[in-house]
Amino acid sequence: MDGGNNASSTGGDAGALADLRLRIDALDAQLVGLLNERAEVSVSIGAAKRRRLPADPATSPTAPEARAAPDAAHVHVPAREMAVYKKVRGLNKGPLSGECVEAIYREIMSASISLQRDIVIAFLGPKGSYSQTAAYQRFGDSVIYAEQATIRGVFKAVESGAATYGVVPFENSTHGSVSEALDSFLDSTVMVRAEAHYYFFLDISGHQDDAQLQQALLDLQPFCLMTRLLGSFPLAVEP
Repeated sequence: MDGGNNASSTGGDAGALADLRLRIDALDAQLVGLLNERAEVSVSIGAAKRRRLPADPATSPTAPEARAAPDAAHVHVPAREMAVYKKVRGLNKGPLSGECVEAIYREIMSASISLQRDIVIAFLGPKGSYSQTAAYQRFGDSVIYAEQATIRGVFKAVESGAATYGVVPFENSTHGSVSEALDSFLDSTVMVRAEAHYYFFLDISGHQDDAQLQQALLDLQPFCLMTRLLGSFPLAVEP
């Protein structure tokens, strides 16, 4: 019988597992320290930006003074964000995928900008809408999200200072340009900071033969009558 050998093997595996967990603990300690060190540098960058402002540091990003020095007025600089994502993807040697690394850095950057100032993102509701999903994919989980009932409501929230940035749809594959968003830019002091393209799919699995759904899809195609109902939610479900 080889019961002694089995016991020895089991004990060895347990010891190796304990050693690996100790290594994970040590790496976690290093990661937390490095994350906070990065956050401190990010806060210093925010302070340097505010010193560059030609007017009051509290100036709204939509004010003329802020538009004269856009990078100084904004904690979110899309070009810099994209450069960071490209850089960390290039540095990544696996086993994590590039998408995983980018998602991790999205949250790191979201937490960093929230340290520089309170960030409020206005989006076209309702909660769970494509606009909220797009906003989350851009700004992460460390900012405040403010639902607005209309596209013009998003613009007004940014203009008034109630929101730092706004996310609105400007074009979709159903009926092209969203005229309300484009018209709002003509009547507003709000300016475009970044453009993002996201692909969303309507999940109708198990409902293909539903007569009401078929009629809704027929109406949606030529007239866009059901865009608010079907196009605003990631999933279509029965009531």
